[in-house]
Amino acid sequence: LYGGRSSELAGLPLNDVFEKDAIPFFKVDYNDLRGLKNVQSVRKLPIHPELIRLGFIDYVAAVRSAGHRQLFPELHSPRS
Repeated sequence: LYGGRSSELAGLPLNDVFEKDAIPFFKVDYNDLRGLKNVQSVRKLPIHPELIRLGFIDYVAAVRSAGHRQLFPELHSPRS
């Protein structure tokens, strides 16, 4: 298990992705597009080395340069 619920990861804003830190990580926190199960759900999740090897950091850079706010902009739904 990775430690992230699919709804948490699908709703990550780009400003909660810290790919340039010594250990890249996601910050799972409340945001304006989705909530969390409870306060204990706020946490940092390291980005798995395999994701980095597969080009995840390049993907993040591409999504940022395209002007999106969300890590996965195609997964946003007004009702989600």
